Amino acid sequence: MYFAVIIPLNTAMIGLHLTKHAVPQFIYSVIRSNHVYMLAYVILVLLLDFVGIIHIFTFHGVLFDNYSLATSMHESRSLFFKNWKNVILSYLKFFGMFLLILVLGVVSIIVIPYYVSHWIMQAKFWYHYLIIMVVIMGLIFIFLFTMIFIQAQAMCITRVYDECTLAGYQEEKFTTPVLFQKSFRFVITISLLVSLVLGYIGARIFDDLFPKEYATEVIAHRGGGDLSTENTVESIRAAIEAGASASEIDVQRTADGHYVIFHDNTLKRLCNDPRTIQELTLEEIKKLRITAPDGHQVRIATLEEILNTAKDEIKLYIELKGKSAGMQMANDVYQMLVERDMVNQVRIISLNANLISQVERTYPDVETEYLCFIAYGEIETMEVDAVGLEEELATTQRIDNLHEAGKKVDVWTANSIGSIIRFMVSDVDGIITDSVQLALNIRDGKSDLPDFTRLLRIFFPQL
Repeated sequence: MYFAVIIPLNTAMIGLHLTKHAVPQFIYSVIRSNHVYMLAYVILVLLLDFVGIIHIFTFHGVLFDNYSLATSMHESRSLFFKNWKNVILSYLKFFGMFLLILVLGVVSIIVIPYYVSHWIMQAKFWYHYLIIMVVIMGLIFIFLFTMIFIQAQAMCITRVYDECTLAGYQEEKFTTPVLFQKSFRFVITISLLVSLVLGYIGARIFDDLFPKEYATEVIAHRGGGDLSTENTVESIRAAIEAGASASEIDVQRTADGHYVIFHDNTLKRLCNDPRTIQELTLEEIKKLRITAPDGHQVRIATLEEILNTAKDEIKLYIELKGKSAGMQMANDVYQMLVERDMVNQVRIISLNANLISQVERTYPDVETEYLCFIAYGEIETMEVDAVGLEEELATTQRIDNLHEAGKKVDVWTANSIGSIIRFMVSDVDGIITDSVQLALNIRDGKSDLPDFTRLLRIFFPQL
């Protein structure tokens, strides 16, 4: 019903909505890394898009012809297949016109000022004045464009519906109401005045509003992110050498009760072995090798090896992973920490809300974090010290609510330059990332990004 009814209400979001917002980034990264998964994903998205498109007239039938929902869906399919050329051609014309307006708007509001700004970069105040005005006008333009686009799109689809259902239909000439013209001019004038005033204020306190250095912690994903082979001793050393705030690792239990560092459910991707960690003994696992990006062979690390490498060097985020994750694993990990006097150097994390809350109650002296990728329930009331939000869930309101509840907030897995800058500027405490060096450079003000680019990335991270 969602794809057949709700999606057609806003055809502009077909595909974009499904690919960007419905699939968490960490899942999409797995899909993108596998050609078979990616092909299946593209086919699924196209199929769902098609379902939405053929039901594009559903609500017109309900509202204009008093059809039941089921009848209207049937009539929509029938109308589309009988008139598919007209439907597609009309929408392409409409979409092409608005795409041209969007391109011209972006060029005039962002691209041209971007190059002009290079000429006045030495005049710091006027440079900052210009780029703040550009961002404000860009945000206003996108808001107005979106509002007008949605209304115009509904009119376009309704016109096509009338063409397909009314005999002798003749399109009436559309004239813009005088009141609308006056209101639009008023909005543009006010927007320009607001941009001028806010641009001046922002330019005066630019460095305070948009500092080049941040206090956000950079947590290397799976050991050292893209610095080295994931979840290995050398990845921990790479994270230490780079200056990362912490290193996140995944622990699983072997068939004979030992603990090794490995992320996937099976060994297929990294070791070309279809078995799982739980099926093998430690001795069997020690015989396996991971092929590093540069071709050399690396052993799967034990938890003891990782702890010994990290002690007094870097904080560890230890995720209780796989089918063996439970209180037995938590008890064993905690005992290893106590033996090495590392309780204060580790945060235990998990996707299992019940498990991590039990760990917090049992071992209140060690930090705990719940990894959240679905916005369900009141996570602010959970018995944990911190919450790790999947980046699509990391809204300002949710971050503020968690902080008010006394919890630290991390975001995972922010890898693009836009995402990293956006969360550096936000109030999150840490960013779990594969792009470790990039995140460190941005945090420490060493990225060499012009202020204009930095500002655009903050407000338009998708650019």
